[in-house]
Amino acid sequence: MSNMQRDVHILGAGPAGLQVARFLLKGYSGDVYVYEEHEKIGRPIHCTGLVSLEGLKKDIGIIDGNLITNTFRGAIFFSPSGKRLIVGRPETVAVVVDRERLEERLYEEVLSLGAHVKLGSYVNLADFSKLVRSKNSFGIVAGGAKYLDEDKKKHLLPALQYDIKVKDNIGIAHHVLIFMGEKFSNGLFAWAIPLGDETYKVGVATKGKTLVRMKYVLKTLERIEITPLHVIKTYGGTVYTGGLVKHLLRGDLLYIGDSAGQTKPTTGGGLVYLSIAARLLA
Repeated sequence: MSNMQRDVHILGAGPAGLQVARFLLKGYSGDVYVYEEHEKIGRPIHCTGLVSLEGLKKDIGIIDGNLITNTFRGAIFFSPSGKRLIVGRPETVAVVVDRERLEERLYEEVLSLGAHVKLGSYVNLADFSKLVRSKNSFGIVAGGAKYLDEDKKKHLLPALQYDIKVKDNIGIAHHVLIFMGEKFSNGLFAWAIPLGDETYKVGVATKGKTLVRMKYVLKTLERIEITPLHVIKTYGGTVYTGGLVKHLLRGDLLYIGDSAGQTKPTTGGGLVYLSIAARLLA
């Protein structure tokens, strides 16, 4: 980024905001301020935390085995008719990271680099824009999908996810399960991700009938001898699959992460994409 004397103000301390601050501060002469509406970093949790191993190392830039919940060599796809397609490799190609701990790690790093992070500090977009102009500084919006263009919000899918205890009679440990078809999802797919210790992360992103489709996913798991026992945690949120917004720069603010539509259209995943964008921005 040129004109390095000007301060940077970042709206949002999720992974996008923290990654921008992190990469900027490794070679930046101005001050970096981050505003986060929630009191605790990493909350609320929405994402599965599934990323490619290469993306974790190369783009996200965090190599810490303590953040990894499980490793994966491939996936098993279930068709609407019940047929299975198994794809995989001998070596690990993807991992599930603990999203809350990852964001806490990023938060600790940006603090150590000198960022000024204000938790529990809600700033609406209009006031944030005024602040940026009054300080003659750079403004970056990293506050999530709520800042998408209105025409892009139609691509937001309601999502429901459980951490669930199961009785796994088939011993799937290192493959992600993907369920395709209208019975599972209208607009994307459903998933079941083994976390170890007979615990799965089970979710669905869909237009309508979210609970009905989640129940069908759980029944399908039981049919393939992964018997759901009880729900440990419940998560809600949205998944965005509409591609990049037309303009990353709107007025005097630059948008990044979910706010800019920087997610993978086929899965809605965004950790790697936002990290690449943060590096380029810095």
